[in-house]
Amino acid sequence: MPSIYERHKSRDGTMGPDPKGVRNYVIDGTDEESTVQALVNAIVPGTWGNLYKQTAELSHQGGGVWHVAVQYGPRNKQSGESEWSFNIGTTQIHTTHSLETVESYIPSGGSEVDYEQAINVVGKEGEIEIEGVDIPSADLTWQETLYLPLAQFTSAYLAILYNAVGKTNSSTFRIFGAQEVLLQGISGRPAGDTVALTFQWAASPSKSGLTIGTITGIAKKGWEYLWVRTEETDGVPEAVQVNVEKVIDTCDFATLGIPDPFN
Repeated sequence: MPSIYERHKSRDGTMGPDPKGVRNYVIDGTDEESTVQALVNAIVPGTWGNLYKQTAELSHQGGGVWHVAVQYGPRNKQSGESEWSFNIGTTQIHTTHSLETVESYIPSGGSEVDYEQAINVVGKEGEIEIEGVDIPSADLTWQETLYLPLAQFTSAYLAILYNAVGKTNSSTFRIFGAQEVLLQGISGRPAGDTVALTFQWAASPSKSGLTIGTITGIAKKGWEYLWVRTEETDGVPEAVQVNVEKVIDTCDFATLGIPDPFN
């Protein structure tokens, strides 16, 4: 009857962000590969610490003796599972008007000019320009990897992915309001019997109740673009109109069929 035992020199492994290990066995008493495979499946542990049995390398030594190296590693992702990562930082944006002019300082005997929140106003009367300033703005980006069953990855679904990239959400998407989430890109790769799809997202908050000069009640959705039309009056740029433009098309992200990894 075939027997199996673990070799004395066994259980080599590495620790760290990509842990793995190998356990070495000897099987004696059979020339049948199917019998060896059955013994490995039945006797060799499916887990070793926090590692999972993955592959077994068989080497027939002759005379019914086999050397078996069983590889262990992190558990393979299953169909429908997902993983995520995020980053919150800052990005530079250019603005021509402030939220509020906090203070103005002028020389003795001078006259204060109200620039209506315009920043870095330069030039002489008739040639006034607003240079503005680059400021940091909170920036939230994240990525999600979904393990989609290979059979569900069709050319029709690929077209859905393609049509969604570069667009914002047409309606509420998870915790975000309409047009606050931009799908920056999607990448994919085979992963066993699944396709690992990685979605890259970026968020931009909506704003309301803004005031620029004498114009109040301004509101814009996340990825809409706001610009200010000014006219010069006595050497002062005066905000006469604020436009909010939709510059990015929208998409119903529900068509992607991806779960919320945070719930």
